[in-house]
Amino acid sequence: MQILITCPFWCASLLTKELKRLNLPLIESHPTAVLSEWTWKDIYRINLWSRIANKVYAVMWEESITNFDQLFDFILSLNWNSLFIQTTQFSLHATCKNSQIMSEKSLVSVAHKAILTSLNILEDTKTDPEKSQEVFLFMSGNNLKVCINTSWASLHQRWWRTQTGPAPLKENLAAAIILLSWWKFNKPLIDPFCGSGTIAVEAALLARNIAPWKHRKFAFQQFKNFDFNIWNEILLDAKNSEYNNNYQIVARDIDEKVLGYAKINAENAWVSDCISFEHQDFQSGLMLFEWDFWLITNPPYWKRLNANEDLAPLYEKLADYLKECYGGIISSYPWMWKLFNSKHFSHKQLYNWADEVEFYRKKPV
Repeated sequence: MQILITCPFWCASLLTKELKRLNLPLIESHPTAVLSEWTWKDIYRINLWSRIANKVYAVMWEESITNFDQLFDFILSLNWNSLFIQTTQFSLHATCKNSQIMSEKSLVSVAHKAILTSLNILEDTKTDPEKSQEVFLFMSGNNLKVCINTSWASLHQRWWRTQTGPAPLKENLAAAIILLSWWKFNKPLIDPFCGSGTIAVEAALLARNIAPWKHRKFAFQQFKNFDFNIWNEILLDAKNSEYNNNYQIVARDIDEKVLGYAKINAENAWVSDCISFEHQDFQSGLMLFEWDFWLITNPPYWKRLNANEDLAPLYEKLADYLKECYGGIISSYPWMWKLFNSKHFSHKQLYNWADEVEFYRKKPV
């Protein structure tokens, strides 16, 4: 059986490395998703451990479909009652690529009617997001994959982030840029624009090998074949694999209010003991560790500032710092390329929510 795992744009290579660490094979890779093989135990482990994934879909059924009559008959024939405990509430989404059926809206409408007929439901019930099951229909060519969301809400929504400031960085994107920055855990890490602490907390969770999803419920726990014993074993293994080491992670911000949010989030994640929070202006300098440190940050780019404010001096100083230390900067500041377009840096295009951002990083020697 196949598993479809979605991720932020151009982060599939990091997701592939996660699969390798979990001893899962790569079947196919796309800019925003990878395909692999799975058992239900693998489904549990990926949902618990992936720092990069958005959602984990189990490909339950597959068929060649060329018209809506075939689609209805195929969806109707599937044994929907065999999988879920709660079968009366579900939502459908679809993607069509190079297929004879090109209307995603019509694809969803026909499949929705077929599922209601299969479950002998006369009319659709109001959907409760906490109980509904997401069905994802993926048409590529004339091949239809019927996928079931095993995660529920997107995995980027970490359990510990209860407070955010303006323009927050997605949690799994923060984890991605830390990994892309080649941070060595025994070296200090500084985020001088920490906001609500997303980069600092994700770095601490990564360094301590704490599973990003140890505290939440998943859709697979509502499936009829859910194995409670296997899940408990996986949770116990995750707990036993955590480290208690201390790390030099510094989270700074000029905004005292959002710095307070960062402290709350770190406490929620139980990593506040390895993060130093400092109310400090970036312009006061970063000479704390004599350059032998990583600078990883998401600086302001008009989402948090007046659009008329001149950011050039700030980015010029950031470029100067990164030439001396290591790390990376993620931003949509339009003139980044002028400052970071040199042999010192490599470049990657990413997305934070719907915003196209650029990530410039310096590889350590």
